[in-house]
Amino acid sequence: KGRHVFYTCHLLSFQDEQHDTKISFLCVGSNVTSEIGLVASFGEENEWHVVELQEGCHASCPTDENDEFTFVTGFSFVSDNNMILSCTDGSVSRFQVEHSNLDDLE
Repeated sequence: KGRHVFYTCHLLSFQDEQHDTKISFLCVGSNVTSEIGLVASFGEENEWHVVELQEGCHASCPTDENDEFTFVTGFSFVSDNNMILSCTDGSVSRFQVEHSNLDDLE
């Protein structure tokens, strides 16, 4: 009791030809949070960096009938970039991962 449990799942890796580097994405969650985070490894050092997503563009557990947060109990990727997320209230949610390039953001 009282221990933090961390969950990770590899999303994808690809070679960025423009910058001549490999980029890997990893999803990270914990039993003490309701959101799934995203980290990326790239560059010469292959260090991991937190990926900042726009508000509302992340996977998260639902709130319960009393508007209380629920927490992650596990997640996995299945076919076609679909993520299945299970939560402490017993619910299972599906999220589709997609990339959008917004040129007007810097």
